[in-house]
Amino acid sequence: MDRKLREVCDAIDYKNYKQAVKLASQYLQKKPNDHAARALKGMALQKLGKEQQAFEECEAVRAQTPLNEQVLSYLYLTYRALDKLPCATAAYDAAFRAQPSNQTFAFGLFWSFVREKNYKKQQQMAMKLNKAKASPSAFFWIIVSMYMQSIDNPSLLPLTLNFLEKAQSTGKIDTLEKLRFYVSVCMEAGEHGKAVAAVEQEKYASLFKLEDERLCFLADVYEAAKDSTRAQALYFQILKEQSCENWLHYLSVLRCIALLEHAQEREEAVDALRALSRELLEKRDGSGRHYRSPFLALLHLSLFDSAANSFVAPAQEPAPAAEDAFLAYFREFGDRACWFADVLGYLPFFRASIVCKVEQISSSLASDSTDMKVLIRHCYRDVSIEKLRYHYGKSGAGAEAGAEAARLLEIYERHTALVGLRVDTGAGAGDGDTADKPLLEKGERQHMDDFALLAAHVLVEGAIGSRREGDATASRSDQLLMNALAVLLRARERSPHNFHLALLAIRVHCLCGGAGPALALFRSLDVKQIQLNSLTHMLLDDILMLGTTEEARELAQRVLSYTRGSIQEMAELITQPYREESYSRAKEFVQLQEKLSQSVWARCVLAEAGAWRAAFDGMGVVGAALPHLTPCPDALLALVGEDGEKVELQDTSDNTGLDGFHSLASLASAAVTTCTSARTGPLEVRTRLLRARVEW
Repeated sequence: MDRKLREVCDAIDYKNYKQAVKLASQYLQKKPNDHAARALKGMALQKLGKEQQAFEECEAVRAQTPLNEQVLSYLYLTYRALDKLPCATAAYDAAFRAQPSNQTFAFGLFWSFVREKNYKKQQQMAMKLNKAKASPSAFFWIIVSMYMQSIDNPSLLPLTLNFLEKAQSTGKIDTLEKLRFYVSVCMEAGEHGKAVAAVEQEKYASLFKLEDERLCFLADVYEAAKDSTRAQALYFQILKEQSCENWLHYLSVLRCIALLEHAQEREEAVDALRALSRELLEKRDGSGRHYRSPFLALLHLSLFDSAANSFVAPAQEPAPAAEDAFLAYFREFGDRACWFADVLGYLPFFRASIVCKVEQISSSLASDSTDMKVLIRHCYRDVSIEKLRYHYGKSGAGAEAGAEAARLLEIYERHTALVGLRVDTGAGAGDGDTADKPLLEKGERQHMDDFALLAAHVLVEGAIGSRREGDATASRSDQLLMNALAVLLRARERSPHNFHLALLAIRVHCLCGGAGPALALFRSLDVKQIQLNSLTHMLLDDILMLGTTEEARELAQRVLSYTRGSIQEMAELITQPYREESYSRAKEFVQLQEKLSQSVWARCVLAEAGAWRAAFDGMGVVGAALPHLTPCPDALLALVGEDGEKVELQDTSDNTGLDGFHSLASLASAAVTTCTSARTGPLEVRTRLLRARVEW
């Protein structure tokens, strides 16, 4: 590459886009027909946000049919950023037509069709590549192309399977991913027998690195083929010999049991699983603790009615065996942070009286030991009890909220003195209460944080209840909210890496009308990527209604930029199943791209962005702007579609980091009601801002 062009590339790499445009323009004055310089100029212009100029530069290059792979790649990157993938495909198509024997252009055109999801044409290109023996993978590209076409044309599925059977007979299924692809197509075509016959062949056993992996794959195929007896037997073998801790294997056995037709068979299978679970109770992990899954399986089975093939009715009095299993699980694992999440799904089957029995067990396990590990286990056991009390409504609310919060805070302070770690404040000494304790590492949370969170929840619920009931003391709800905020901020000083504290504090700031502190706290979390979809709804509507419109616009733009960038990146990611030979995931990647393009929250933000521009431009007072909040027609088309039918929208939030406990429906921003529904129409979007919690 010319030295001057290298300088343009370096300027782009270092994000000095203005310098890149300047250097490219100077180069073009001397060589006006240089394709690389003009393509690089277009790329730099796009980075500067000058999309129309960038498009014109790229079109000028494409019109001259460039035959250089580097130039074509520059054009592709710019066209992708401009949402003009068909133009990139046209550039590769022209180059291939000019030089049909050039395999580089042939591959480029094939990948272009893959990115566009033009399955028919990508199949045709794959056939040409296979005929030219350009790639050993080309034969499977043909098959995957047919398989992707079968999404809209199911009649092509048998033809896809025929090609795969040909590959099997000629020994071309020589990797585990190819075997998975063959089995998945067999299952989708309803040819369960062929799938089972394939995975049972000894020649494929060597494709699995671990015996556990092979048995799991075989059991999954049996289960999908409705052969519940053999699937159940394999899962039993896996649990006994390979992985007794994997709860998913227990659930697989339970699914197989549910498929059995006769009650007698189900009862025998349940008894067998119960016996196996009891046998596995004595197994221990590397630290000497029992495994959780066998205990949880006994709790699960104690609530399962094999005759009715369903769980017992929650309204019934729990059987003694069920209560014993629940208490045994607490006795063994109540000192773990995961205990409450483990049993949450089973709590509707028990009465509130179970709390007293759990407290009795905790008292019997109390110890005077000053060993830190023992103190931490005692702390988590108390946390489990308080979460249980809160779930059954035994924590105070309403008029009792203040007293109950004080009780929880007393427990919080007691455990802080025992197990609280030292926080690095920059001065070196840390918190005075914990100056002699180990240092809290970055990302680590304090063991006693949940007591403060529960206290804050109680206070906020009390405030909401007071306001809802029309409490004569108007300042009571405000006082409870401010107390909750003080609790959260103090706890966050001691545990700065606990995001549950931060998220709840953000909501309370919004309820108190504190848009500035809420924004500052949100920014301190450094929220990026998919979490923008998960967390911005917590404050976006509120900061808009509180008058901070510029900040709301900036936050909304981040959501839309992330969504657009993700969709653009997916154009390249959907080629990965072809490149990495993970063919069974080709459909999954396409579905992910569609999910991103149909994000509920992104569509809502897109619709309201038009409303904000129309309503708030030139209006500094929120009240004056509210009557004008009507989404613009273009935004509504994005939600409803040109034919008037609702678009299938999906929730793209990723809350895997949240445990599902520290969230209250009454704390939700107005956006949550809309975003958690499976359908979103114009009425909801038009009225959503008007439903914001402005009364606070």
